[in-house]
Amino acid sequence: MRKEKASLHYRRQLENHIAYLESTLNNLKNLSENDKRQEVLDAVPFTNFVEPPSAISPTDSSTVWSMLHFVPDVRESVSLFFKWLYPNQYVFIYREAFLMDFLNKKKNGTCYCSEELVYSVAALGASVSDKSGPLYARSNHYYNTAKRIVLRKLFQEELNSNNYSASSSKLILIQSLLCLSFYNIKHGNNELAWYFSGLACRIVHQIGLHLNSNSWSYNKEEQDQRAIENLSQYDSEVRSRVYWGCYLADHLISQLFGRVTTLTLSNSTVPETDDLPDISGIEDFMHNPEKEPVLVKSPVKNLIILSRITAVFVNRIFIKSVTLKKRLDNLSIFNSEMKSWKLALPQELSWTKDTIISQDFYDPTVCCVSYQYYMAILSYNKPFVSESGESRKLIELAIEE
Repeated sequence: MRKEKASLHYRRQLENHIAYLESTLNNLKNLSENDKRQEVLDAVPFTNFVEPPSAISPTDSSTVWSMLHFVPDVRESVSLFFKWLYPNQYVFIYREAFLMDFLNKKKNGTCYCSEELVYSVAALGASVSDKSGPLYARSNHYYNTAKRIVLRKLFQEELNSNNYSASSSKLILIQSLLCLSFYNIKHGNNELAWYFSGLACRIVHQIGLHLNSNSWSYNKEEQDQRAIENLSQYDSEVRSRVYWGCYLADHLISQLFGRVTTLTLSNSTVPETDDLPDISGIEDFMHNPEKEPVLVKSPVKNLIILSRITAVFVNRIFIKSVTLKKRLDNLSIFNSEMKSWKLALPQELSWTKDTIISQDFYDPTVCCVSYQYYMAILSYNKPFVSESGESRKLIELAIEE
C-alpha cells in the first residue's frame, strides 16, 4: 500500500532544519577548543524539532520561519537588506519589530515576522550581493517562494482560517506584497509591481490600518475586533510605522508610474510614527553600528510633508484644461516649495553636491529622503523641459548631483 505523501510544509521544515544542522557542522569544524564545541552542540535541538506530518496544522508555519535565521544564506540576505536598503522606500518594515521575531528574541505578544516576509526581504537583500556569487542566484528563488506563499494566503482558504483572520497577519501580507512590488520594479516588471502594491493598499483599507486604533469604537464589530487584538502601545507604534511606510511607498510607486495614489492624507487618522527602543544583538543588521543612527521617524515625517506638496500641485500642473502659462506658473511655485522643503530639512538629513561626492556620503536613511526629492523634481519638470528654462536647469542639476 502506497504511503501518504508528506506535505509541503513538512518537507520545508526538514529542508530548513538540515540547512541549520549543516551550518552548525561547518561552525564546529572551525572551532579548535573543546569547550566551545560543546557549547555549540548543547544549543542544537536534536529532538522533537520536526513534528510528524499528522501533527502539523496546514496553516501553522511558525516552526518554519522561526528557524530560518539559522540558515546562512537567508540570514546573510536579510542582513544585506537592512545594511544597504533599509530604510529607503522600505520604512513599512519596522526593523526592530521584525528582528525581535526573526531572531527569536521575543517570547510572547503579536508576531511581526512570517515565512513569506522573511523570503521577501531575503530576495531583496540577495539581489544587492555580488552578481557573480552564489547568493545573488538565490534571489529569484526567494522571490518565487515568497510570491507563492503570499498568493496562496490571499486567494485560498488559509486567509479565512483563524490563523490569518487577525489584522496582524494581514499586516505581514501587506509588507510582503510591497517587498514583492519593489523587487519587480527593480527587475522592470512594472505591471506586476503595480498589481502587488494595489493589493497591499486594498488590505490597508480592509483592516482599517489608515485609522487611529484608539477610535475603533464606532460599532460593536470594531469594539470586538479591538478587544480580540488587545493592541498595546508597542503594537500601535508598529501599525503606525507600517501604515506611513505604505503611504510613502504608494506615493513613490504612483509617481514612478504616473498614476493616482490610493492612500491619502485626508483619509488618514493614524498618528505619526515613533521609534521603538533599540535592541541588542542586531549589529549585523545595521549599516554602520558604530555610528549614531538617524531616527527613522525624522525622514518619515519630512517625506510626508513632501508628499503633501506633490499632492497639492499634481492637479494644478498636469490638468490640460488649464492654460500652459498657468501650469508653468504653478510649476514655478512647486519648485519654490520644494526648495524651501529641502532647506528646512534637519542637519542629519540634509545634503549638498559636495557631500554627495564624498566617499562616506552613502547612508540609507539620508538617501531615502534625497531619492524621493529628486524623483519629484524630475517627474514634475521633465514634461516642460522644452517650454521652461527653469525646468531644464533643475533637471540638469538633479542629474549632475
